Amino acid sequence: QAKISVLHGISEAEQTTLDSNDLMVPDYLKELPASHHFSFEADADAGIENFVNEHQPDMLVMIPHKHGLFHRLTEGSHTKRISERTKIPLLCLPG
Repeated sequence: QAKISVLHGISEAEQTTLDSNDLMVPDYLKELPASHHFSFEADADAGIENFVNEHQPDMLVMIPHKHGLFHRLTEGSHTKRISERTKIPLLCLPG
């Protein structure tokens, strides 16, 4: 059986108010047995890349989040950047 590891990127502001009910896991994934991991990296892309390097998954699944206009203009898309750099299969699911 496949192992599912869920990586949650947590911003500095979210660290103080983190509650297990706040984890953004879509309903269709909540019933699956999974281990949850947390990245507190300021750079979300670096957090994902570090996790992939450490855990060596066979596939990376991303659930893109909607961001505001300012974030999109200044940061761009994490999913797009990861898709350009990853060496393993990438599946993007709706959030």
